[in-house]
Amino acid sequence: TPLTPVGKPYKAALAADAAARAVAETLANAGLRAHHQITAAHEDGQLVVTVTGTDTGRVRDAVAGFALTVRTRSPRSDRPANGARS
Repeated sequence: TPLTPVGKPYKAALAADAAARAVAETLANAGLRAHHQITAAHEDGQLVVTVTGTDTGRVRDAVAGFALTVRTRSPRSDRPANGARS
């Protein structure tokens, strides 16, 4: 568990980890198991999950009910695919 300098749990890191795990589980349940990477980080105070390397349309469909920003990226690009959503 990540800790702050005073030894308390670092909640932002815990939230990012939980979001990435929830998206990974949702994608696996949707049959999107292979060849993707999932990262999560806070950007400008907002939690953003990025999924790289799988069908962007199917990712968007699978996470449509999530109350966070999910970006999709093609495996050959560092730029978000069309349809990044929040």
